[in-house]
Amino acid sequence: MTGSFAQARAKYQSAKDKARQQTVRTLAPQIGVAFTMSGWFRRAREAFAEQWLTTGRHEDAGWDWEHVFRRYNDPDQLDMVIWLPNNRLCGIGLGVTTSQAVSVRF
Repeated sequence: MTGSFAQARAKYQSAKDKARQQTVRTLAPQIGVAFTMSGWFRRAREAFAEQWLTTGRHEDAGWDWEHVFRRYNDPDQLDMVIWLPNNRLCGIGLGVTTSQAVSVRF
């Protein structure tokens, strides 16, 4: 990775982490449920496979999330994984940025 690309990626990662943290701070008191958010990392992939694909009980289990995250792999995309206590995978989403907004696509 070139220096400027690595710097841009680090900048976007920091902004994504801050956006997720702010989302939790804002929404958790409003909905009355404790949750956390992360990006689409190994832990999320494993939980998706174990909790959603294996059980076959989740309506979004049919989505090919690996393909979605490969296709939209821009540094400024916003990957969202929502966790309930006890590492329970609750939701997965992907936002794509424009010059003015974030559009939740998946």
